[in-house]
Amino acid sequence: MILSSGKSLDTPELGSLMRNIGVITARIASPILRHTKFGCFVVLVIGVSQSIIRAVKANILILFMALMPLSAAQATLMLNVSILHHKGIDQGITLLSEFHSKEEVPPQKEVRIKMREGVEVLLMVDFKPEPEVYGPSAKLSVLGRVFTDAGKELSKIGEGSSVQVGENISFEVKDNIGQLIEVSLKPEFK
Repeated sequence: MILSSGKSLDTPELGSLMRNIGVITARIASPILRHTKFGCFVVLVIGVSQSIIRAVKANILILFMALMPLSAAQATLMLNVSILHHKGIDQGITLLSEFHSKEEVPPQKEVRIKMREGVEVLLMVDFKPEPEVYGPSAKLSVLGRVFTDAGKELSKIGEGSSVQVGENISFEVKDNIGQLIEVSLKPEFK
């Protein structure tokens, strides 16, 4: 119920309000009003509204109890990502940049992970079908692409690879100008 002030009343407050209205009506109404048709109508409406509120509370509780297992069964796939970007390998000087992130990954959707001033990785994770397992499998396929800080695609990673949930998988990409990019992934359910 929304009051004219815009405030919302939850069901305990609404039930309390209806009970108070019923008590006040019974106390204020004179014996003559109680015996008229209008007085009986007011008391009847208040009684019916209180029973409706109780029924709505019971239905909401039953609905909540029915939907609770569904929300508990919806596991979210999280991906721990580490990117190590080595520069100057061919010159004997190594400049290392690290980036660590934990990303929520919807199946078959690309996730973009970008270092502040460095490489960018696009990843897509999907569940590998296992006929003997009911529901999503614990084996995942990982596909990705690695881009330079200028936006040029360096390499594709993960083609034909698979990883179990909870295990690490790593990929290395080396280019011809002395850069080495290491991408480590560890999928887990939240």
